[in-house]
Amino acid sequence: GNSEAIKHAVRHGLGISCLSRRVIAEQLQAGTLGEVAVPLPRLVRTLWRVHHRQKHLSNALQRFLSYCE
Repeated sequence: GNSEAIKHAVRHGLGISCLSRRVIAEQLQAGTLGEVAVPLPRLVRTLWRVHHRQKHLSNALQRFLSYCE
């Protein structure tokens, strides 16, 4: 995937990147990639809930949506 291409480019000295630790966990452990602490602004994203008006929402989905609010 795209993360693999980015990791490949960074490993070969083509630049730097900002990836999640989860994506590079194996490379961090192996020492093939490193991390640098950089102060970043808090990333905030707006999420929208979309569902079909005429479809029944299961109890599990209703609980999940309530949890997200």
